[in-house]
Amino acid sequence: MLAGHLPMSVTADNVASYPEPSPPASTHANDNSKYRRNPPPASKRLSVRAVLIYLFVTNIPAILYVDLVHQRGVVDVFKYLRHNSTSGKSNSVTSVGFLMPCHSTPFYSHLHRNIPMWFLSCEPPLERSAMDSHYWEANDFEQNPAEFIHDIFSTLPLQHTERTQHEQPSHLVLYGSMVSRIRDELDDLGYVETARFFNSHFNPDSRRRGDVVVFRKQLA
Repeated sequence: MLAGHLPMSVTADNVASYPEPSPPASTHANDNSKYRRNPPPASKRLSVRAVLIYLFVTNIPAILYVDLVHQRGVVDVFKYLRHNSTSGKSNSVTSVGFLMPCHSTPFYSHLHRNIPMWFLSCEPPLERSAMDSHYWEANDFEQNPAEFIHDIFSTLPLQHTERTQHEQPSHLVLYGSMVSRIRDELDDLGYVETARFFNSHFNPDSRRRGDVVVFRKQLA
C-alpha cells in the first residue's frame, strides 16, 4: 500500500452516491424513423400495385358478366309473361307451363299476377333408401319428352300414373336445347314460338342450355 493513501471501503453510503443508469429509450420512435429513412423499395410498391390492378381487371368483368349476362333469360322471360298477362289481347298470357328442370326460373315472386302456373316436379323421396326407385317427373320428361307432353295433355287416362295431367296452358316455356326434340309434338298440339330470350353462353347442365323459348297456344 502506498504511503499517504487510505484504503476505500465500500459502504451503503458509497453505493447510494453513484447515479442510477437511465432506462433504455423507446424503440417505437426509432422504428418509425428507420422506416422513414428506409422506405420499401419502389419495386415492392410497384408489385403490390400490379397485384391490385390484376385483381380488379380480372374480377370486375367476371362479376358483371355473372350478374348481368349469365342466365338472364330465366328472369327476362318473366318480364314478358308479366307484361302480356294484362295486355287484354287474344294472345295474352292466361296460364303457363314450364317444361324445364324444376326450379329453373323464378315463380310468382317475379310474375305478380294471379294466373295458374306449374312446373315439372322433383320432390325428393322421404327415405334415402328409395332414391333409386323414386319417380322424378323432370327426369321422365328429359328421357321421353315427346311421349311425356302427349300424355300429360291428353284427355285419356295417363299412360304413366305418376305423371300429373294438365290442361293445355296458353303458354309453354322451355330451354332451346329441348325445342328441337319436341317441335313436331308442339306443332301437333297447336303451339307456335312467340318469344325467345338469350340465357347463357355455356352451362354444364345440358338440360339448361340454349335460349329460353316461349310457345303460345294458337286459338282454334
